[in-house]
Amino acid sequence: MKKSIIYLVLLGLSFSSFAQNSGYFGKKNVLDISFNGQYPLFSNMRILFNNAPKFWTVQDGTMVQGYDNFDIGFRFVYMRTIKRNIGIGLEFGYDYFSIQRNQVVTGFSYVAPEKMDVSSMSIMPKIEFTGEKELLPMGIAHQIGFGVRIVNPVDKPYSYMNVNGNSVFGELNKIPEIYKYTGGSVKGYTLMYAINMRTPLSKFMFLNYGLRYTWNFMSKGDYNPFSNESNLQMSVDEFRYLARQRKQYSLIQASLGLSIVF
Repeated sequence: MKKSIIYLVLLGLSFSSFAQNSGYFGKKNVLDISFNGQYPLFSNMRILFNNAPKFWTVQDGTMVQGYDNFDIGFRFVYMRTIKRNIGIGLEFGYDYFSIQRNQVVTGFSYVAPEKMDVSSMSIMPKIEFTGEKELLPMGIAHQIGFGVRIVNPVDKPYSYMNVNGNSVFGELNKIPEIYKYTGGSVKGYTLMYAINMRTPLSKFMFLNYGLRYTWNFMSKGDYNPFSNESNLQMSVDEFRYLARQRKQYSLIQASLGLSIVF
């Protein structure tokens, strides 16, 4: 009887100690590595219903029109739990998507430039929280963050063809180096909310998955989208406008990855 009472007291003390300490098995540091993907539904709906230009891609020695099928990204996050249900962290993100210019007037003809691939890097402080009786990083949690985003074109050869309406003709040509984009990167800001789930795989590893919602802000610049471009070289204002327009319609992403606690 005496031994049973001592055992119950020790068990109660251990649970009390566990409840007061933040972290999972005493571990308060979390490293998240996740893959993010999205079908750009709103961007494709804009192309379908708002008469926006479709994406021109090179296929079998010619150029064909289509939609952007899938955007991808990666996230690296370090988080520190400051209470059992609250953590603060810093996120580094990389996203890849495409933008499409309007037709360009060259002399007496129009040409269709190939879609341009774009990379985006973001740095975002964020806070993570869950219910008062829950324990981070385990289970369902909410995340809120605000950070800066740097957008750059992917440096590679791009092509163009003569176009009449939605039909291309003539030879497939490479855009000359002299017309290569040289405007540099553009900056924007991102507000993010995510709902995330971590399922334990071991004492130090979790499977993490969830949905994230982003609102992206970027200045318009001086570009007029209704003007007829007459230069194969894209200006920085045009690049900013197209990147801003594209990210405005990138609202929802799904994520899947691993979390390591230490």
